[in-house]
Amino acid sequence: MARPGRSQNQKYKSGVTSHYRPAISLPTKRQDNMNQDTLPPNLKNQLFDIGNGVFSTSLVPILIITALASANRPSKITNVAREHLETLETQEDKKKWVMMAQNALIKAAFLCGMPRVINAMQSLMQGVDEETKSSLPKSPSDAGTHLQERGETMFNKVYGKVSDRVKNNIGGSSPDLMAIILEDVYGRVLSDVTLLDEVETELLTIVVLVPLQVPAQLKGHLHGAKNVGATEEQVKAAEAIGRLVTNDDDSS
Repeated sequence: MARPGRSQNQKYKSGVTSHYRPAISLPTKRQDNMNQDTLPPNLKNQLFDIGNGVFSTSLVPILIITALASANRPSKITNVAREHLETLETQEDKKKWVMMAQNALIKAAFLCGMPRVINAMQSLMQGVDEETKSSLPKSPSDAGTHLQERGETMFNKVYGKVSDRVKNNIGGSSPDLMAIILEDVYGRVLSDVTLLDEVETELLTIVVLVPLQVPAQLKGHLHGAKNVGATEEQVKAAEAIGRLVTNDDDSS
């Protein structure tokens, strides 16, 4: 008589008929960790210890959020946002910070990918109270004009004396890619300093690149951050935040 759920002649490769076991799916350690939506206390303390005193109190959680987005750990973002918002006293401060965090994730999308940022953005907004949500803009911001020119200006500032070489290397592989980078990535998004200035934008670029393990691009932006005005201490702290999130992810 056939065992439930199996064919009589279904066997292991060894040729021995397998014993019947109920079809259950046990979560892996990785899956179990992804379902935990808070940062481990030790990691959280380390991240804030690195950022506090180096960055503004509003920027530290934003850098952590963008690093988590890049490392594909969106479930950890909600509590980071919620806990920071609870420290802010006025509704205007809460609104401004959420808009800054949204802008950081939009800038990160061109670095770590749109699917990760879509998930990260949803997790961010789960940590925002309804009153603050209702105060946020309901329509897209105006990207402005002269995007190509604006993009080239920031690109040249970031890459400094090697900007032409970088443009030639990228453009040599694909002129279309170089045009998109200048007009859309730098022109439309990264050069918009309405909410995050050039230094803050380069610092979040660093924390996003670390989990991606792209050493050439990371090296370029470690220099690029200093080219736009970041201090050595800020650059090292941003890289350390990215590495802590990455290493914790690797150990999960």
